[in-house]
Amino acid sequence: MFDDFLTPLNHPTASDWWLMQSLSALSSAFNDLGVSLILRRGPYARTIADLASSIGVDYVAWNEGIFPEEKAQDEALKHLLLQRGIHYRIYPANYLTPFQEVMTQQKTPYHLFTPFFSQIRSLLREQGIPPLVPAPTALRGFGVIPSERLASWHDEVARAVSPQLVSYWKPGEIAQQKIWHAFVTHSLEQYHDSRDIYQPKNSSQLSAALHFGEISIRQILHDLAELYPLFRAEQEIPSGVEHFFRELIWREFSAYLLYHFPFLTDVPADNDFTAFPWRHAAKALKAWQEGQTGYPIVDAGMRQLKTMGFIPNRIRMIVASFLVKDLLISWTEGAKWFLDHLVDADLANNSVSWQWISGTGFDHAPFFRILNPITQSHKFDPDGQYIKSWLPELAKLPLSLVHAPWQAPADVLESFGVYLGENYPHRIVRHDQARTRALKAYNALKNSCSTSP
Repeated sequence: MFDDFLTPLNHPTASDWWLMQSLSALSSAFNDLGVSLILRRGPYARTIADLASSIGVDYVAWNEGIFPEEKAQDEALKHLLLQRGIHYRIYPANYLTPFQEVMTQQKTPYHLFTPFFSQIRSLLREQGIPPLVPAPTALRGFGVIPSERLASWHDEVARAVSPQLVSYWKPGEIAQQKIWHAFVTHSLEQYHDSRDIYQPKNSSQLSAALHFGEISIRQILHDLAELYPLFRAEQEIPSGVEHFFRELIWREFSAYLLYHFPFLTDVPADNDFTAFPWRHAAKALKAWQEGQTGYPIVDAGMRQLKTMGFIPNRIRMIVASFLVKDLLISWTEGAKWFLDHLVDADLANNSVSWQWISGTGFDHAPFFRILNPITQSHKFDPDGQYIKSWLPELAKLPLSLVHAPWQAPADVLESFGVYLGENYPHRIVRHDQARTRALKAYNALKNSCSTSP
């Protein structure tokens, strides 16, 4: 079901590409069960209600929406179905618990991750992981039902996104289940030590599968609980498993926050930041988007994003900090760019994570924590291979120059085929000066807020 208001295909994104591939895999699975996947396009609630009426279903079931537009559409669909005498069932299947039931002792929503995490863990210990429903072995169809062609949807998306996505990813439940089991077997226990490093094998790379329901958090937790004492307080588990579990609950927390505070997609949780003097710098924003800032670790990350639809966690933090604090450009610009180019683009996780790195969220890293891209580059790409893999123009540079090529004389760089300002850009900003500017703006904001009535 495509509603052009909710998911406009006239503005295709990398996650739309994943969705098309996932639908193709789902269609094949349905064909194996003797039924067809029905594709429709139009207003969400009315299109589904009309279809349900026309084929005479007993009830309509769906996963609860958490985003503002989704919740409004859910209410509209419920209303139309009741008007037509059709029952419905709604499930929180993409998440662990109904968000309206997880509250502080004061009956208010949690703002901070740590107490939310503790509450969720306690609930799982007391109530157990929500059960899994076995997949059906057969389905009853409704005869021949008109459907749009998936190929036409796919073509609309494929023309607008990186043609290389297909060489990096294999969406679909079967493929993603294999990736999950391989990760559990070979990489999970080292997750805490390796997830910040750039190699793809050091990440679960399951975020898109979780987002699109190809694997559920419930299944993941059931699998983990079979292998580790995840919910038995008296027994320790490997740090990698614990860290992976926390990341899963961070995803849950992000959705929880957006459920209760839908403004978080474009308004800072910290109201003081509504007056922050963000720069409107189109040229600098474009350089960041295209990986042309002159800082190799930043540029490598942004080029990987456009090509692969993915960047590792640490690199996400580096490029986000650079945009918000070195360039002083609003986090909302970065959030929009990520939503367009990440295959795992998730409105809640994206919004909350950008507010975290920007210092504007309920739960956040302090704004004055400004990542130094050169220090981060040395620490997390110590052999320079990440930079060289995404910036071929710097591939011949020795390790001593690859993290900060501007520190070398022009003739030295030219001997390795690097010409600053020609085949690789000059720095668009000096980090030391940018850091001073950001802190000055932050301190002025805080002083203004502390003196205002």
